[in-house]
Amino acid sequence: IDIFKTVVSSKNTTDTSTHDK
Repeated sequence: IDIFKTVVSSKNTTDTSTHDK
């Protein structure tokens, strides 16, 4: 579960960064 949350968080951060750009 922790691993899954980390992956989702990482993907979310990348998605936000891309959107911000």
